[in-house]
Amino acid sequence: HRMKTGLLIRDNRPAISEQPTSDFGTMNFNGFATGFDYADFLLGIPQTTGRYDREQPSNYRWLNVGVFFQDDYQISRKLTLNVGLRYEYFQPPVDKYNLRFAFDPSTGNLVVPNQQVLTTLVDPVFPKNIPIVTAQQAGYPPRSLVNPDYKDFGPRIGIAYRPFPNNKTVIRAGYGIFYSGLVSSLLGAFTGGPFHSNEQFTNTISNGAPLFQFPDPFPGVGTV
Repeated sequence: HRMKTGLLIRDNRPAISEQPTSDFGTMNFNGFATGFDYADFLLGIPQTTGRYDREQPSNYRWLNVGVFFQDDYQISRKLTLNVGLRYEYFQPPVDKYNLRFAFDPSTGNLVVPNQQVLTTLVDPVFPKNIPIVTAQQAGYPPRSLVNPDYKDFGPRIGIAYRPFPNNKTVIRAGYGIFYSGLVSSLLGAFTGGPFHSNEQFTNTISNGAPLFQFPDPFPGVGTV
């Protein structure tokens, strides 16, 4: 017998910040008011404007745990048997400040971790016709919003057989169950959502006056 065992504990703590794009707004001057784009610019009359509200940086936390035991058992000079078992646990990621959301396909609701997130982190211009509920209301886990899986047992078995005494031929076979965590996919799927917004405004000319112009190129709430 030749036995092996091992343990893996990985504490993941990436901090992810959204790249700054359009933080100070975007303006498009194309001559719709005067027929000349630079004249529109001098008059401060853009044809379209936009403003982007970034979400807060994400501070993720999750654990990867793995443990295994394997025995290489040389039954005879011709036959060796490899038997093992591995257990994996991929903790669903959480955010230090609970900046997470999910979708409930049974109701069409968005789900956030708690009432504090709902009242303080959800973007104020996020469409009101999209209902948002807390994890407790939806019956979801309170921070990760994803049910963990505690059943990732991966058996391993292999054989090596020498059918002839000259040792020039070996027949090998093996079987195993392997798991891979979906943490990276979960990180991408749970960003954005109700925590940021992108508003667009389209200008018009009525009775010779623009709907908006400098110094206020963002009137009210635009198209989100």
